[in-house]
Amino acid sequence: MNWQEFFKTDEFKAYRQSELKAGIGVVDDLLKGSQSKEYVNGAMKMLNAILLVPKGLATTKKASEDAERIVATDFVTLKTDLLKKALREE
Repeated sequence: MNWQEFFKTDEFKAYRQSELKAGIGVVDDLLKGSQSKEYVNGAMKMLNAILLVPKGLATTKKASEDAERIVATDFVTLKTDLLKKALREE
């Protein structure tokens, strides 16, 4: 199985959803806490790196295009879910 096929599997989609959910939890904790600026920056860099994993795995033009789509969709999902969570808590 190549990366292009892997990106379309249910396992990969479940993994991405779990990463997004974990990322939302991290950001939520950061907003509630009193962590240092360095801690917050490190957490954001780690979340960004995790979200960009598909781009690093793509080895063909088609897989790269799929990875770009996945990453863009995941960033939108992350932003939307964070906003929904913030609005529900107030």
